[in-house]
Amino acid sequence: MAAALLLCFGAGSLQAQADGAPPENPRREAAVAAIRTLKEGVLLVRLPSNHRKMQELERLLAEPSLDERRRKQLQDRLETLREDTRRFAHTLRDAFLERYDFSPVLFLYDTVAWQTVQQHPAGYFLNADLQPDPALARPHDRYLFARMGYTKPEGGQGIEALVISDARLQDLQSPFPYYSMVNTLGAVFDTVLGAPKARRKHTFKMVARLNKQLHRFYARAGAQ
Repeated sequence: MAAALLLCFGAGSLQAQADGAPPENPRREAAVAAIRTLKEGVLLVRLPSNHRKMQELERLLAEPSLDERRRKQLQDRLETLREDTRRFAHTLRDAFLERYDFSPVLFLYDTVAWQTVQQHPAGYFLNADLQPDPALARPHDRYLFARMGYTKPEGGQGIEALVISDARLQDLQSPFPYYSMVNTLGAVFDTVLGAPKARRKHTFKMVARLNKQLHRFYARAGAQ
């Protein structure tokens, strides 16, 4: 009986190969579906808000027992954090507008829950001044997210990167090109050497790499 089952299985495999049907690969199928979703849809870029860090600094500043020296230190840190956050949000937005053409793109802060995006197509997307603009809306339900953060590998340490996730903020998996590294060798050297505008330069390169990877994977997926 076992020999007969093995024979039938082998015959079925040979027939599938003869018919030109590729073996099933769930991860590849999911990756191909995701790249097509993005190509036909829109990428929603979650700009870092650093809201938790700001809330913690504001909480510390509200302590009545703070002396003036400590209060000034905390206030300076908060103002620096706000300015750095604002500047990087503009930089990341500019990078996508200039170096990304794989799909349409919209921007929102990372404080907006995925459930809100799922239920409401507008009300939180940002204009050029990084202010919510009710006139901006996702045109349909085909979208993926992009965020700054760390990859979540099954084993080992995550990589700081620009990461693409699905509509529920679950990171995609290879073979989908789901991340573009932040700290490339060139970025590390420029940072150590204090190169002017290094962060802006390498943010643009990071987005350009992601764009290239998406185009390349889409071309391969479309050919198969």
